[in-house]
Amino acid sequence: MTDAVEFTGKTTDAEAEEQLVCRVTVTGLEENTTYYYQWHTDNGWSDAYKYETKSFTDHKALVIGDIQIGGQTEDSEVQSKNGRDWNNVLAEALSQNPDISYMVSPGDNTSTGQTAAEWQTLLMAEGTRELPMALAIGNHDKKGMMYNYYTNMPNEFYGEYFEGLDRDFWFRHGDVLYLVFDACSASAADHMAMAKEAVEKNPDAKWRIGVMHQGLYAPGVAMLETETAILLNAVFSPIFDSFDLDLVINGHSHLQGRSHFIYESTVVGKAESGGTYTDPFGTVYLNTNAICDQNSFSTSSPYTAYSFYENDVTTYTSLDFKGDTLVIETRRGDT
Repeated sequence: MTDAVEFTGKTTDAEAEEQLVCRVTVTGLEENTTYYYQWHTDNGWSDAYKYETKSFTDHKALVIGDIQIGGQTEDSEVQSKNGRDWNNVLAEALSQNPDISYMVSPGDNTSTGQTAAEWQTLLMAEGTRELPMALAIGNHDKKGMMYNYYTNMPNEFYGEYFEGLDRDFWFRHGDVLYLVFDACSASAADHMAMAKEAVEKNPDAKWRIGVMHQGLYAPGVAMLETETAILLNAVFSPIFDSFDLDLVINGHSHLQGRSHFIYESTVVGKAESGGTYTDPFGTVYLNTNAICDQNSFSTSSPYTAYSFYENDVTTYTSLDFKGDTLVIETRRGDT
């Protein structure tokens, strides 16, 4: 750590008096470079950790959804099992894809949203020390305030009508613009305003990708629910169509699946597995599996291009951006 550059962070209070939230923003990083970092608090210096930047243009992103440390309970054994599964899938994904630049999660990162132990288990995985993670808010994350204390997302957008934990955020990596929505908030005006801000500040981005927890066209029972079929569709479809999003990443149903090309809630083009599509019209919706548990109930509909029916199998997805091409691959997380 000789000749290290020092960055000063900011601290805020957490709910518990013995906890302090520390956030630091690091600037000036160069692509394809190896860095080492450590932090200093009243407890002294941490160990030094390695962080390797990859290309800022051609790059690969990792997508893992519904990690949901703790599953559907507060049971410590379940939490430990989820932590092991999460660590194993992340290690598998990074070993098979050493060129991953960052990870995107469509939410439900923890179970109760109320315990530090869940977040500590999530961040205990060794791979997180060198992996920037963009974590959307899920309905489980919003059961408590812990998301506030363990995340530091870029360009957070609080809007005019959002309340409490409500917020959107956006970020750009190379030619890819991500719009990350809080799908648990029905404030259509705020969601539209965030998308407009992000797109206007990044008019030259080649790709526009939406991320939110609940999925509009996910396989399974979720898409049949009134909340999804009516409310979420009414709030978000106009945003996705207005700003010509290429891909929307969702979770929530704990089922891996993908839609055809959708515009105005209608299939406007096929998107078969293994196919190559040039400048297609419409948006593809990619739904992620889960780390905590996988559902066995899956349905097909006119929207469904692919649905993964195997139960108790974790998966991860890579988004490979090269030039004008995006390749989407989903693999089993165990083998």
